Amino acid sequence: MRWKWFVTIGVFLIMALMVTGYVILVNYDYNKLKPRVAQMVKEVSGRELNLAGEIDLVIGFSPALTVSDVTFANASWGSQAQMIKIKLVQAQVRLLPLLFKDLELKHIGFVGVDVLLETDKTGRGNWDFGAEDSSDEKTGAFKLHNIDIDKIRIENLALTFRDGETGLAKQLTLASLEVA
Repeated sequence: MRWKWFVTIGVFLIMALMVTGYVILVNYDYNKLKPRVAQMVKEVSGRELNLAGEIDLVIGFSPALTVSDVTFANASWGSQAQMIKIKLVQAQVRLLPLLFKDLELKHIGFVGVDVLLETDKTGRGNWDFGAEDSSDEKTGAFKLHNIDIDKIRIENLALTFRDGETGLAKQLTLASLEVA
């Protein structure tokens, strides 16, 4: 008879813990993370990351993060201020592998992507970040052992390549791309 009482209390405590965790996750303001993420990207790349839109979390067995209006700065010598503009980023992650420092994404999607790749007159590309010091101690980075992505989807991609030596520009547009 006593063991039924202990099981009932145990089940109740587990359910209370799950409900409490859910309430905390749903009510947490993930937008507070934006300055820290932007700072980490700047320390690693030397360029500004702007997360202008809202960060939202969809709770489930594989939580999904969405971020809108993301821009990444171009090189200082670039023809435009932004190298990458993305209207919406969606990432669905598996939770259990994170405990073992493995990042497993079930799905990552990008909507409304505008990418500018260009070179200067000496042939140096704006994709060469050349960050001075990106040591783990400086960034306080969470080191991952493994990164695994099941599916990548890109919708409405506009890619421009500008050759700084010749001045020629080529543009590519893609309505949809899915890689699994």
